[in-house]
Amino acid sequence: MSGINIRTICLEGDVISMIGNKDELTIVYSCPTLRYTTYKLKHSNISVISEEKTLPISPKADLKWLGYTEFGCLATFDSELVCRVLTPHGGWMPILDCTRAQGF
Repeated sequence: MSGINIRTICLEGDVISMIGNKDELTIVYSCPTLRYTTYKLKHSNISVISEEKTLPISPKADLKWLGYTEFGCLATFDSELVCRVLTPHGGWMPILDCTRAQGF
């Protein structure tokens, strides 16, 4: 693989995680709270899908996992054992709280 740098993107803080799905790239960074931006990558064009937004995680928690669901929705899992999914309407929904599951 090889490539040419066609664009540089500057973020306000340290990159915590990056995940791609098809032609989308989501970057999570610390500034000092966790923020995220999603980009659409098409050939030599990069466009912003979502403006910089706060990434909701549990209070005092750390981001443990960032990924996409099988339906292409962005999802997170934090150190308080809560999984959230970004809905198509732009809101984050907690879908699993493992601390409430039996045996934890």
